[in-house]
Amino acid sequence: MKITDKIHEILKIGFPGDQVQVGPMRGASDDHLEIIVTSKKFEGLMLLEQHQMVMDLLKEEFKDALHAVKIKTKVSA
Repeated sequence: MKITDKIHEILKIGFPGDQVQVGPMRGASDDHLEIIVTSKKFEGLMLLEQHQMVMDLLKEEFKDALHAVKIKTKVSA
């Protein structure tokens, strides 16, 4: 399984029913990803807290498969 698919699956489990996009960072290796999550779970949270929610789901992947991520979070309407 490609790392982008694995990360997408992990985030879809953590944010069921929400919009999740995962792709490679432009000009970087496969272990550098761009992530966009749109969720009502982010409502009322500071940006740092939103990003921490995403990062908490990816802790295990940073041990071996991931090196860096660029995260964008949005509150869904």
